[in-house]
Amino acid sequence: MQTTINNMNNWVQNRIKPQQVTKYLNDGKCFIDDAEIESNLLSNKNHDPARIKDILQKSLAVQTLTPAETACLLNVQSPEILAQMAETVWTSESN
Repeated sequence: MQTTINNMNNWVQNRIKPQQVTKYLNDGKCFIDDAEIESNLLSNKNHDPARIKDILQKSLAVQTLTPAETACLLNVQSPEILAQMAETVWTSESN
């Protein structure tokens, strides 16, 4: 097992170059803000169907969704609203 770990570490050291990673960092940090994502997911639960419908209409108009709007859609649990979301996808693909 230790040999496998050593081989993997050697592979990583020989393949991943720091300059290939650092050019994507923002002030030395990853551009993906985990805390913001978690906050959006937690604060955008249980929205009413009208809010979801508005977000879906915005997506059909090919407008960029905010992280909060995306989190709202990700939190949908209702089978009826999930079906509406699926219908929106099919509508957008046929246009």
